[in-house]
Amino acid sequence: MNNFKHFADLVNQQISYMSDHGDLYISDADKNELWDLYLSSFPEGTNEIYKERTEHDCNCCKHFVRNIANMVAISNSEMITVWDTAEEHAKYPFNIVAGKLAERVRGSKIETVFFKQEEKYGTPVSVQLSDDMSTVTWDHFHVKLDKKHVKLDAATLQSDANSKAQVLRRSLDELSKSAVESVQELINENSIYRGAEFKSAVDEFAKLKTAYDQLNSQTSRDLFVWKHVNSFVSRFKNTVIGTLVEDISTGVDLEHAVRSYEAKVAPTDYKRPKSLITPSMIKAAMKTVDDLAIEPSLHRRHAALSDVSVNNVLYVNTKSRAKMRDTGSISDMLMGESKAKKPKTQQAMGISIQDFVDNIVPMSSEIAVEFKNSMVGNLMSVTAPKTATAPSIFKWDNNFAWSYNGNVTDSIKEKVKRAGGNVDAIMRVSLNWFNTDDLDIHVHEPNDNHIYFGNKDNKLDIDMNAGYGKVRDAVENVQWRSTPRDGIYKVRVHNFAKRESIDVGFNLQVEFDGVVYDYSYDKPATGYIDSLRIHVVNGKLDKIVKDKSILDHSSSQDAWGISTESFVPVNTVIASPNHWDDNKSGNKHWFFIVENCLNPEPVRGIYNEYLSSDLDKHRKVFEILGDKLKCDFSENQMSGFGFSSTKQESVVARVTTATSTKLYNINF
Repeated sequence: MNNFKHFADLVNQQISYMSDHGDLYISDADKNELWDLYLSSFPEGTNEIYKERTEHDCNCCKHFVRNIANMVAISNSEMITVWDTAEEHAKYPFNIVAGKLAERVRGSKIETVFFKQEEKYGTPVSVQLSDDMSTVTWDHFHVKLDKKHVKLDAATLQSDANSKAQVLRRSLDELSKSAVESVQELINENSIYRGAEFKSAVDEFAKLKTAYDQLNSQTSRDLFVWKHVNSFVSRFKNTVIGTLVEDISTGVDLEHAVRSYEAKVAPTDYKRPKSLITPSMIKAAMKTVDDLAIEPSLHRRHAALSDVSVNNVLYVNTKSRAKMRDTGSISDMLMGESKAKKPKTQQAMGISIQDFVDNIVPMSSEIAVEFKNSMVGNLMSVTAPKTATAPSIFKWDNNFAWSYNGNVTDSIKEKVKRAGGNVDAIMRVSLNWFNTDDLDIHVHEPNDNHIYFGNKDNKLDIDMNAGYGKVRDAVENVQWRSTPRDGIYKVRVHNFAKRESIDVGFNLQVEFDGVVYDYSYDKPATGYIDSLRIHVVNGKLDKIVKDKSILDHSSSQDAWGISTESFVPVNTVIASPNHWDDNKSGNKHWFFIVENCLNPEPVRGIYNEYLSSDLDKHRKVFEILGDKLKCDFSENQMSGFGFSSTKQESVVARVTTATSTKLYNINF
């Protein structure tokens, strides 16, 4: 056997080995460059193949080299070439030639998968007739490809493979391991619709992602992509479950990410069986709780007057004085015990809350506020930790917080604002309800313009629970940025899609020039419910006429043990805890703690918007904790009315001093 035949046979054997042990690929090593390299790699004087020593022009071998020389396979995260065996075992000088070719191909990148339309390249031998009419036999490179590599539509298959490789590479680079693990947990907990259908794909991608992230070079990662280009998860990023992983990877809130996913796969009436909280989220949150030693801070109760220092009290009546902490400083608060003269009724005088606190409170012996029906949403409770020495978990340095009626931090207006609605309009009509029904607000303007979801007219800016993304505390909002024209605005509520029979009814809120009016409907909403007629005269609100089915706010009702449409005694006036001492964190609220005002429901003591930045990353877990670790009922609680400095509200206060009783309309 001559040396070249041995060389060609080694190359042929290597190709068979590569084909039998996996997929084949084409590198980006240029075919013409490889042919030139092959010709130039023979050491001078060593050519034994051709008649001309300096010019190797065998077309048979040229055809082989240009089509096969850049073929590669992947083994143990390394690229192997058709020249590897010959580099090690061929005789001189062919081992030198094979080494040069192998080195060049190894330094290239994979360009696509290997498919050819032809089955054979090169030929084992050829016979040449010499000048003396004798024959000469020549050996050549040759290969007969396995049928799995021979395809008439090779170009189409290669294009598809290139697309899959691109998507797989982006999936592995852009999707985070933590996001994949979160989705795995959601599927295992049966927390997302049709999750079981995607379990195998997510689990397989998780394996690829773990292996890919352990590779420490771009070359090895490129080879990994091509090694798995035919995996059934190669297009994972473009699948519906992949978009969920992508949303979580890019920082989309888990609730919103799952809502978007379920919009693609779930029916419109789908109700998720479980909350979106995973074991790893709980584990990570509790590790932070342990690291910060704040577990005692999570267990909450109603705050009592004895918890509060007089340094943070603006007013306290005589009856409540002895219950306060630091009672020795009470005399400094200028809250006299002088007996008041008989109250004198008069027109309430307008005054800002700051003026009231600075100039009226220090002279007051008794304060009572008028509890209007519209103030039911202003009822609130102050909360405290069960362990007095527990560290603060809030953005401020004390461990007190507060909760408004219904376990919300603010009113319908705040809900609309959080949902992206305009709350700074001249006139606003907002709808709020508490189940997954699709309620719609309809407003008929004086010019017969009908505002509803089919004609938003740049006025309906929030429309919830339509189609997908249903929530249980929904709002809709219609607003007028400029002064509305004179006439009657008819407000109706329509239950477009009834889905539940619990948590029925709705609330309506009208705001005109900063004054808020609240209404409610306490029955199941069916069909159209005529609700309000808003009369605008000379650009001002003249009156609001309610339908008989709508609860008005002119008759008295009982709430938290006190009656509306009456004056109720105030025992303490304080600012919200986020503004006690030297704290100035967020919106300031003013609290009027009322005698015998007792919140009968379990009270939420933790809200995400209160928590320190150290706990932001665990907000979903703390949302669940806040709902589970509510404050139990207590007869010793600080409950009353709260008013935010960011809302244009007012309350009438009756103030008794040593010499008179006056009414003040306090503006916030």
